[in-house]
Amino acid sequence: MPHFKLLAALVANLLALGAHAQEPSASPLSATCKPWVVEADASMRDTANLPAEFGTASVAEFQAEWRKRLQAPSLNPVFTNARLYARTFETGTVAYLYERAVFQADAGALAMLLRLHENSQPGIRSDALAAIAFAHFQWNTPASKTRGLALIEEALKGQGSYPAAVFRGRAHIWGRDYVTKNLEAAMGFLAQAGRIPDERQSAGRRLDATNLQDLHAATLRHLLAHEPDAPYLNFYEAPMKSAQEIEGLQNQFRAQFERAPTFSALLPTLDRLDAALKAPAAVAPGFARLREALATQERMAQTLHTSTPADTAQAAALATVQAANEALLNALQSVYRQVINEQMNDRGDFPQILRRVQVINALQLGLSRSCSLAVTWAAARS
Repeated sequence: MPHFKLLAALVANLLALGAHAQEPSASPLSATCKPWVVEADASMRDTANLPAEFGTASVAEFQAEWRKRLQAPSLNPVFTNARLYARTFETGTVAYLYERAVFQADAGALAMLLRLHENSQPGIRSDALAAIAFAHFQWNTPASKTRGLALIEEALKGQGSYPAAVFRGRAHIWGRDYVTKNLEAAMGFLAQAGRIPDERQSAGRRLDATNLQDLHAATLRHLLAHEPDAPYLNFYEAPMKSAQEIEGLQNQFRAQFERAPTFSALLPTLDRLDAALKAPAAVAPGFARLREALATQERMAQTLHTSTPADTAQAAALATVQAANEALLNALQSVYRQVINEQMNDRGDFPQILRRVQVINALQLGLSRSCSLAVTWAAARS
């Protein structure tokens, strides 16, 4: 959880995005998905810039190797895999493209990120630099590690970078893989990351609403548990204790919500999607089942970024999955609107107002990923 003085801003950010939630739409690429997707012309998605960046002989070689490297086992505690840093970004644009690049192995999204690091819009350039750095760490060769660290350093210049500062803080805690272990340096970078949301808020910019600063908080919890003598750590003990109490309320609310009729409205659409995907009978409960259904679609999507349905049967199967995902998307949007309306009308005390944050975030991420898949299915069938 983020620091207390940022919690009010976080809720305001969640509600600002929720206020734009549309009524469920018959077309997942219309108004329903507008807050969740980034549209771009074909030239921005041109993957010709990737082989030189990652040292492959061709785009096809890059795409095949990228899919393979995304499936690698956990790399190290600092950077288990590229998914660990999803939704650590300051801007929704980069967060969306990064998720496409690492969840769907979408080389076009990665090519866009590579172009965006030349963008001068506040937050976009530093975010894109960090995203490309994380792609290099996932590529995981000596040359790519060196390149990734250089991009992190570049991202940290000027007004700084939230994802880059979190990474450097974690890197100095464990050492060995990227930089030397240095707990004082680690605390410095984590403190920098902790200040950035407030600094952006003061400048009239908010962090992407789906960035709950969870990785930053998890890193601090690791320090409290395993490095209790780290310098300045005592300043975080009281706020972290209070944040953990609020997190307990959120966990309790999420568990209750997953058993409530509101969430149960999603189950028929998840059953339909499982049938369309020919997936095994679901065993995961609640939001874990939603994440599984999205992940199964994303694995299917990975093959479609390099090919199109080969025959009529495959095209028909894709149409079935597309329709099932659209039904899920509309159900998610309906549940999301209901929870947002409840949140906006909540008159409880501050900790109670925060109890829905995890549920709202989970629904937002579900909408974002479902909309992203809708884009992929539509492109594959066009």
